[in-house]
Amino acid sequence: MFKIEIQDVSKVFRSGKAPALTALKDIRLNVQEGEFVTIVGPSGCGKSTLLYLIAGLETPTEGQILIDGIRVNKPDPKVGIVFQEFRIFLWRTVFKNILFGLEVQNKLPKNRQIELAKEYIEMVGLSGFENRYPKELSGGMKQRVAIAQTLICSPEIILMDEPLGSVDSLTREVLQHEIMRLWEKERKAILFVTHSIDEAIFLGTRVVVFSARPGVIRETFDVDFPYPRTGEEKNDPKFGKLRSRIWDVIEREVVKTR
Repeated sequence: MFKIEIQDVSKVFRSGKAPALTALKDIRLNVQEGEFVTIVGPSGCGKSTLLYLIAGLETPTEGQILIDGIRVNKPDPKVGIVFQEFRIFLWRTVFKNILFGLEVQNKLPKNRQIELAKEYIEMVGLSGFENRYPKELSGGMKQRVAIAQTLICSPEIILMDEPLGSVDSLTREVLQHEIMRLWEKERKAILFVTHSIDEAIFLGTRVVVFSARPGVIRETFDVDFPYPRTGEEKNDPKFGKLRSRIWDVIEREVVKTR
């Protein structure tokens, strides 16, 4: 059984008298336990919408999504999502932000919650910043908080919606390695939306390429570089060839929208 099964999913948005907007059409995608699937495509092609459907934050117009064989019809604690924007609480410290999910779940003794929060603070490289507030943090630090806030709840599936799009290029590279390291340790199923082809190849076990809106899956590429990856892969001719193949697909889609 696949961890995630997306079966002929379409999504149409309707609002008053405005024309209906088809965001996704006939999406078919299966994700296995422990896969790191990256998704690229032109802007506005429904990549984020797909994540919201998997998370149960939106409902498909047609088709269905299954997690562990069970149809998704509402948000599920086993699915965590990291947004592009820093969705952390401005009035809570780093420690309190990361602790929040465990407090809401209230499944563990308080002392174990505190231990876990300390472990995740160290895991994402924020030791020494436990008592700082978001206004005192850089963009990269805020995103580390958001990632730890999601991972600490131990979701079985992690959805990442362009999580590194708002940080500078150097921080982006650092966080790419952090996310990969955390994935290698936990081996959770990850779907990661990005606009960077290099990022998609570097992180992913597979790269899924979407068409222009309405989004359909144009092509899927396997990435055969072994883990752990160091960044040197980007100098390999195979990396460049794969990047070119993916870009060719995206470029054809971009041209259609002009």
